[in-house]
Amino acid sequence: MSQELELHGTLQLRSATLEDTEGLQSYCFPDQSVQEVTDHLTQDLEKSSENGIYRIVAEAGGHPIGQIRIERSVLENTTATIGDLKVLAPFRAFGVSTMLVEYAEKLAKDNGVQSLEIELSVSDRSVIEAYRKWGYKERQTIVLEKFFNGTQMEEDTDPIVDPNPDEDADQIEFGVNEFNADEDTTDL
Repeated sequence: MSQELELHGTLQLRSATLEDTEGLQSYCFPDQSVQEVTDHLTQDLEKSSENGIYRIVAEAGGHPIGQIRIERSVLENTTATIGDLKVLAPFRAFGVSTMLVEYAEKLAKDNGVQSLEIELSVSDRSVIEAYRKWGYKERQTIVLEKFFNGTQMEEDTDPIVDPNPDEDADQIEFGVNEFNADEDTTDL
């Protein structure tokens, strides 16, 4: 037995407002508290368009069921980062994610952005595939990381302390015993 169901509704794409906080927390960021969502949204709205931060909401039935965020690079004014794409699961099948990305791209382009970037973990395979489908290409980037004592440094580790605080830090004594100009050298 099969049953056909016809759904009708209106999806509105618009700038986020503080009134979206509870809905965004419920539908997009359930792992965060209402206060955390409020704080992030407030910060974005305060910085909004004059600093190149845009948060777009997809609203259905009066509820924010999806959102995306764009932030213009401080160093490169024509580049922006796209991210925080969240869509309530039942609405993904209707292409809401695609509509949010397309709307964000148009908004960015209309505001002088020439390229959008997103940084993802290699383990985010489904997200990577979705962005590829939307026309995003991988850029070769190498991330170097150094661990101390075999583990990542914790934020609560003791600060680095100079073992000889009385000595003048600007003067370092060293000696060169021999220098062979024929040996290979590497400049960094």
